[in-house]
Parts: sequence; C-alpha cells; structure tokens
Amino acid sequence: MPKNTAEIRGKLFGDGLVPLRSALGHHKDENRALTFSEGHSKVFYGLSHLGLLDSQDVYAQLQQWIGNGVSHD
Repeated sequence: MPKNTAEIRGKLFGDGLVPLRSALGHHKDENRALTFSEGHSKVFYGLSHLGLLDSQDVYAQLQQWIGNGVSHD
C-alpha cells in the first residue's frame, strides 16, 4: 500500500479494496456523491483495508472525533 500522498497507486487504488475517491464520497454524479464537512475525513496512507481495523493512528483519530463531539451535520 502507498506510503505517502505522492504515490499514484494509492490515489488510484486506495486501500486495495475501496478506491480513494469512493472512500472520500466523491462521485461524478453529484446526486450520488457524499459531502463531508471540513475535518470530517482523513486519509491514512500505507494501510490495507483490513489494516485500518488494527491501526493505532486510525483508533486515535476516531477517539479525537468522538471525544470532541464532532457533529453529524
């Protein structure tokens, strides 16, 4: 999996299961796109899809979002 944002492989293939654009809610049809507020998404490079489940960095980010009471607007 990609180690940084410069790797085209990560931009094209995402985590090996979900393409990055799809994971971020992007879609060429505006009616099918998801809109997330600024700061309500984060890209973790260098992780596989299943690796996200066991990542301390992902866990810390989730704790920050939940602990800070990020609203779901």
